[in-house]
Amino acid sequence: MVSKSLLYLSTAILLMGGIYLFSYLSTESKIAPLSSKAIIPDLLLNNTSVYYQEHAINRSIKQLDNVVIAIKNIEVDLDPESKRILDLSIIDLIEVRKEIANDSVDSEHFDDAFSKVLNALTLAELRVSEALLETNHGKEARVALKYAMFHLSNTLKFTTGKKKDYEIHLYNELDSLLENGKLSHDEMIVRLEKMISELDSLIE
Repeated sequence: MVSKSLLYLSTAILLMGGIYLFSYLSTESKIAPLSSKAIIPDLLLNNTSVYYQEHAINRSIKQLDNVVIAIKNIEVDLDPESKRILDLSIIDLIEVRKEIANDSVDSEHFDDAFSKVLNALTLAELRVSEALLETNHGKEARVALKYAMFHLSNTLKFTTGKKKDYEIHLYNELDSLLENGKLSHDEMIVRLEKMISELDSLIE
């Protein structure tokens, strides 16, 4: 059984990451791609998982309900395709909620559902970044990529095998994209489009 101290530690780590991102937004850009609310689903999904492992079923369900609310709040800022994919991922979360309530959780389905949501959030950030680059908002686009990497780092907790290998590869690609300050916006867009296509296929 996972101890409560682990829950507090996990929550603290995610909050620190959120604070870092919020600070990054404040110094790098006046435009927040999805605003700091973009990290909330990550925190709630982590809490859902830990509470479930602690057999705190009601708390786990409450956290999962809040995940859906948080995603809906984010969707108002997204393009229709990103919203569609996130809505599909919510369907899987609702199924997991039923499983938790009925004490019939399939661990593989649980992890897949959480992974799908986080990958959908990553995909949304990549699309936001691409749109910002197309309108010459380079700094803001890089902020969106930071968010994408944050979602990916949390996705890795719920994946294994080839899927996890790809997510690590994508994380490294995004890191490389951010580190390379010599790329033009057009060059970044080309690389992003490839990542978007691959991640889209992984989610679907």
